[in-house]
Amino acid sequence: MLLGDTYRNGGRGTPKKQTRKLGRRNTNDAAANSESSGYALDDQDKLKIACGWESFVTDGRSTRTAYLETMGTFYADRIEIANGTETPILKPDSQRPTQRQFNYWGPRGDPAQSATRRMLGEHEYRVNHRGMPGSASNDVLLIGQRAWTDSSGGDVRLTSVVSRLTEVGIATFTCIVEARTEVIPGVYIGFERPSARTHLLAAAHAALPKAEWCARFGIPDVTEDQIPALRLDEIVADNGEARNGEAIRVSLKAWEGWIEYVRAGDGSAKGSVEGEHHVRHREVDHLLPGTTHSPNLRAQPGSPAILNYYEYVAHHIRRIIYHNSVQPAPHLVTGEMRGELSAVATRMDVFRWLVKHGYINGKPPDAELIRAHMLPSFPASITTHGVFLHRPDRGSKKEYVLACRFVGKYLVESGLLEAARRNGVIPAEISLDPNDLSVAWFRTRDFGLERLENVDRDRWLIQHATLHELLFLQDRDQRELRQNSTKLDQDAFNFLHERDAHSSVAVEQYNIAQERTTASPQGQDAPNSAAARRTETTLLEKSGLADPVGKLTYVPRTTSAPTGDKAPAAQPLPAASAASVTSPSSDIADDVLAAIDKFIKKDF
Repeated sequence: MLLGDTYRNGGRGTPKKQTRKLGRRNTNDAAANSESSGYALDDQDKLKIACGWESFVTDGRSTRTAYLETMGTFYADRIEIANGTETPILKPDSQRPTQRQFNYWGPRGDPAQSATRRMLGEHEYRVNHRGMPGSASNDVLLIGQRAWTDSSGGDVRLTSVVSRLTEVGIATFTCIVEARTEVIPGVYIGFERPSARTHLLAAAHAALPKAEWCARFGIPDVTEDQIPALRLDEIVADNGEARNGEAIRVSLKAWEGWIEYVRAGDGSAKGSVEGEHHVRHREVDHLLPGTTHSPNLRAQPGSPAILNYYEYVAHHIRRIIYHNSVQPAPHLVTGEMRGELSAVATRMDVFRWLVKHGYINGKPPDAELIRAHMLPSFPASITTHGVFLHRPDRGSKKEYVLACRFVGKYLVESGLLEAARRNGVIPAEISLDPNDLSVAWFRTRDFGLERLENVDRDRWLIQHATLHELLFLQDRDQRELRQNSTKLDQDAFNFLHERDAHSSVAVEQYNIAQERTTASPQGQDAPNSAAARRTETTLLEKSGLADPVGKLTYVPRTTSAPTGDKAPAAQPLPAASAASVTSPSSDIADDVLAAIDKFIKKDF
């Protein structure tokens, strides 16, 4: 038996030409038992309604308002002017569409054009109102196949590690969540703004062991069973703060992975990492002193900043351990696992089961490869005392960072320290984690990365402070020195003046004591005694070179004597004077007589 094709009759779903108003008659037509007097729409009317719908049904505007504005735009009978204002006068209701016709033909059967969706706005609809037929991890089968990353403010004001009274700001929390098990393998907590670099630092943290990092913040003996190290094939990030060509290149070189960027504002594409922020705030941030979003904010204003960075990170390490290896996750236990795992299985229990049965993408990449490609590089200088880190916020100006001097065996064996002493400072670059200044990595041509230890003697500051906080402390120190420069200069001058004054007094006392205690040799006059001076005067008088009172009378020598004058004749020294010259009575007499003899021979 052949079935008819009658179900196709009428052209279901296709618009039809209207000769009368569709639908039941209105109240007046029904009372008069007449044909419907409503307005029959043609193609032009439907186009006008569609244009009015798209133009006027928007955020904050109801369908009633949109209908009236459409009628005023397309179905005005005339324009009246009153008090200088033009007012459209609408046609009678029998000559224009009704509100119901507008509501029906405006969306034209397209769900995307529904009044609710248009009034909410596309972003609000997608985030909070659209249906969710699946999840972002439906196609994930292996550990490490996909991970989500996102940044959020810490919501806690932090203080300096050296003073509870100095506020340094709010840290940014960048989190990595593995898609298959919801395990958190890595984070980056720092004071920088979210960027491609902070996301890469979080990914590098996910691929490296965490025992040393946890021990630094006072939580020892953390194992891979609590916070694992993972290789991530795909990282899903925001199409904004994390978008950077350098980030893609680094990820490819580090572990042959890639980065996928979701549509801006579409948080649902990043799975549970968005919800992870809300849980973290509720469990940790909003319950700590100094929070900016206290649950009791209306009753009690926010408390002042109290915790420092070192204490804040320790709180989140404990919370990550709880999330990974303590909190039950029954929604992750599949039917295949139920023979070995119960409803109280944790995320790490599920993680270990998947590793045991081969549901993993491979081992983590080599740690040296991660450090080489994913840790940021900073300018530095090699000197005879080691490698000094430059301030990254000074541009080309070379200014060393407080408490950041790195030394390693390679620097000594390679002769770089000796070369720096011989030739001067050598420019260089080192790689390090801005939140862990205890170690840096130096790239070499033949030996790969070489580890350099921070050998500054302030071990406490190195362990507790970040690069951001060191720069903050350094700026504060410089500011305090500038503010007190006048007093410091005066104190330095007072010290020098007092030192010189006391030294001058001591020298004067020494000279007086030496003059009083120095005795002349037997039979001779002391060099500066009165007898020696009398001897000098007598010799000068006898030679005609001094006046009777013992003052030397200088007779200038001229090339030609004036007319009528005669040059004074030179008188030879008496025999007694000659004998005195050959056998002087004192050291000063010897000097004086020798000078006199030289003067006589020269002039005469």
